[in-house]
Amino acid sequence: MIATRQKLRRLILETWLQTKWDAGDNVVTIQDVIGYLDQAKREVTMIRARKLREMLPKSSLDLEPERVASADIRHPLVVVVDPETKQLLYVLDGNHRLQRAVDIDASVGIRILYSHEFDALLG
Repeated sequence: MIATRQKLRRLILETWLQTKWDAGDNVVTIQDVIGYLDQAKREVTMIRARKLREMLPKSSLDLEPERVASADIRHPLVVVVDPETKQLLYVLDGNHRLQRAVDIDASVGIRILYSHEFDALLG
């Protein structure tokens, strides 16, 4: 069965809404992370996707081409940053969007979550 673009986008949205990180005793959802960032009044900052990629440690993520191609780069990424060194550690949410933006040489919005904040969310 061939999925239509609309069905694929709905599936990706549903999948995104189910994004979670399981720390055993505690599960943190993407809604929890976004709620925390909203409460902390963490603004969206725009950055060239290629520059962001260069700032991140090398990774060997195996991203599905279909999801990259249909990624909506209008939504900001969540990046985890070391509060002491200010170094970007990894993309918590938005790897497909980042790759899509790199592919089309675009800018993306990012919201910063500090590593100790994510640790606290995980409990």
